[in-house]
Amino acid sequence: MLPLLTDRLQIVLAPERVTIVRQGARLKSGETTSKSSACVAPEQGEHAWQPALRALKQLLAENKYGAVNAAITLSNHFVRYQLIKAQPDLASFDEEQAFVRFSFSEIYGAEANHWALRWGNGIAIAPQVASAIDQSLLDQLEDVLATAGVKLSSVQPYLMAAFNYVRDFIDVKPHWFVLVESGSACVSFMRNGDWQLLHSARLGADWAADLPRVLGREFQQVGLIGERSQMVVCLPGYIDPKRLAPENHSIRLLTMTPEMLVQGAVKPLLATGFK
Repeated sequence: MLPLLTDRLQIVLAPERVTIVRQGARLKSGETTSKSSACVAPEQGEHAWQPALRALKQLLAENKYGAVNAAITLSNHFVRYQLIKAQPDLASFDEEQAFVRFSFSEIYGAEANHWALRWGNGIAIAPQVASAIDQSLLDQLEDVLATAGVKLSSVQPYLMAAFNYVRDFIDVKPHWFVLVESGSACVSFMRNGDWQLLHSARLGADWAADLPRVLGREFQQVGLIGERSQMVVCLPGYIDPKRLAPENHSIRLLTMTPEMLVQGAVKPLLATGFK
């Protein structure tokens, strides 16, 4: 029996815009269709993600996608990240979860008790990135999709989706991975394949003006001034790589947004010094 022809929705939730990309067997190979809707500013007392959920609900009602699966990519604006150091004394999943939640609560307080947590495997032997998402966001997202007859298959933070895309560029040498969205940047550093640093920073409307300052601060913290390292930098637009790092850094620039990533439209901009 031939498999049923099923479509898949790739949905991006961001503060400014919600985008739905339809992919499926009924489309030509590699072809997609997309719809998007702008988000208004949150009302007083609202979570930052609630306007995006309203925009998503409207898009689903207008387009009647039917019984399909949906994969969600969440903007970094809706996710908190923390680098958890290796914890060899933790003997079970419950102990790991308790430690990760404690780590978030030390920074964010009791609010962290209401977050859904995810972290990488192997926390006993190496540092891992942990992410935290409002549980109410996940609950309401599933309700919105179910009302439209859409099944939620996965939710992935933009940072992890982007890192999975670029990980083939990253080896055991000292390596920076920088991911820029409108209004924010995630800056990470890896050595010998292990995460050493992960910070999120706010950027102004002119991200290209703010980013060199943010990176300079992180270089100083890691103590790599004058030491050669490599960088993968994902940006929503072009910037002169000489503004981003000292000359002894090798840089690979990619034009990437969450929408471009789910549509397979990421564009290599430039590579300098890579072998």
